[in-house]
Amino acid sequence: QQSKSVALYNTKAGTWRTVASMLQKRFEFGLTTLGGGTVLAAGGITAEATAPLDTAEIYNVMTDEWTAVEKMSTIRYAFGIVPVPGGAMAVGGSGLNFSPFLKSSETFRVLRYRCVDNQCQVATTGGTKASCEAICG
Repeated sequence: QQSKSVALYNTKAGTWRTVASMLQKRFEFGLTTLGGGTVLAAGGITAEATAPLDTAEIYNVMTDEWTAVEKMSTIRYAFGIVPVPGGAMAVGGSGLNFSPFLKSSETFRVLRYRCVDNQCQVATTGGTKASCEAICG
């Protein structure tokens, strides 16, 4: 059953807690950590199982919010995804019109922000723009 609900596991305490729901219901999607307290959910299939998705969103632990990010260049579901420096790489899966297996990959570039002189600036390390704005005020 598809859902937008999300639970976060605390490895130190050994407990689960419910956090903010994703922006879009999806299943058979890719999920990976991006560092800095962020997680990327990408692709998958719509809740109605009518079409594969190219949308993506990032969860920020500090703000307990999901933010839509740039769409994938290829619609894909049931694919592998791993963190890489500056983002994540999606590999394989199936695509548009529930096609057979894809032989492609793509890299998500995720902008990071840091608070410098009370302003959010793009940086090589840091958090999402929302988390930076929460810190910078």
